Amino acid sequence: LAATRGLRWRVSCFAARSSTIVETEMALGYERHWQPFSLPFEIPATPECRTQKINLIHDARSASEQLAKGQAWFDDIKLTWVPPDMAGQP
Repeated sequence: LAATRGLRWRVSCFAARSSTIVETEMALGYERHWQPFSLPFEIPATPECRTQKINLIHDARSASEQLAKGQAWFDDIKLTWVPPDMAGQP
């Protein structure tokens, strides 16, 4: 992807504004090989976060940063629940 700013995966609470739980580093440039990644996170136990959303965003801050050219491919995306007693274990 050729752009001034890149793409990010963002997990947030659905009902709350400004409720980002976690987001990836910005993905920029050209990768010729698949790049695996993981993004551990914990859902806050609040009424505002009973449901969550996952978005892929172009992290542009202004109109001049919105121009992007190219492709971004994602494959085998999985969400895996980890019981609290197993968190942090390999």
